[in-house]
Amino acid sequence: VWRTSPECDEHLLALTNVANRRINVEVPLSLLGVEDTRWHDIVEEEQHAAREGRLTFDLEPYHVLWLIPTSEYQ
Repeated sequence: VWRTSPECDEHLLALTNVANRRINVEVPLSLLGVEDTRWHDIVEEEQHAAREGRLTFDLEPYHVLWLIPTSEYQ
């Protein structure tokens, strides 16, 4: 799920693996309209980096990520 604030200055990408197996997810930054290459997971308090214009994740079963661009993290 991709959310943008009404002012377009805050963004959130929520990813949830609802499968009972590990999955790979790739999100092209061009689809989000945000150029930040560093992202912060506000659930796990971890940093993630995009490579070659894509965010890539291996999500364990039922794992959740709530990601915001690091430039918006306070």
